[in-house]
Amino acid sequence: MNRAEKEIFLRGYEELCDLVEEKENDIEAFQSKIENAKVQKISGMPFGGKTSGLEDAMAKLEVLEKEWFKAESTRLGRYEDIVEAIAKLADETERTVLCMRYLEFHPWNTIAHSIGRKLR
Repeated sequence: MNRAEKEIFLRGYEELCDLVEEKENDIEAFQSKIENAKVQKISGMPFGGKTSGLEDAMAKLEVLEKEWFKAESTRLGRYEDIVEAIAKLADETERTVLCMRYLEFHPWNTIAHSIGRKLR
């Protein structure tokens, strides 16, 4: 793997984290919508003039959860691959820098400060 491919591989982890967070937000928003529909139904108020079956809502929630699970599984696999690759590096400083940047998402100035260096 050349340098550019390595960078794409490492940066891809942050994108996967963002995707997982997006899926979690989708699930939370949909669950909130279901809860609001239950409250409105109990109170006798219509839900936007539409009626939707519980089965449809649960099926939609199941799809969202499957999407989250797929994204989270991919993210965890990438995380394990990165940790394994970093662990093989001989230089401790390099391992620290790569972990801080690509697994913990610290900015370069924070990383430089933590290892006692200055940015160029």
